[in-house]
Amino acid sequence: MEGRGMGISEKVSESLLAQLDRLEAVDASNADALRMEISRAKAVQGITAQLIANGNMTLEACRLKLEYGEMKVPKGLLG
Repeated sequence: MEGRGMGISEKVSESLLAQLDRLEAVDASNADALRMEISRAKAVQGITAQLIANGNMTLEACRLKLEYGEMKVPKGLLG
């Protein structure tokens, strides 16, 4: 991945698009290569799901902070 200063959503999008390109480029007649790319795609999907869940949790923490005012938030949760 390139581009310092890129936000997490841009990095995730770039990774997902790169994985899509790899899946489209794999020779479907090469079963081993196809299995490897499918495995890689599943790994990328799993990591992406965790990043999205983390982003949603952070968003919910910000929403609650706005709704209930200043409160003690665990260190690292909001950056």
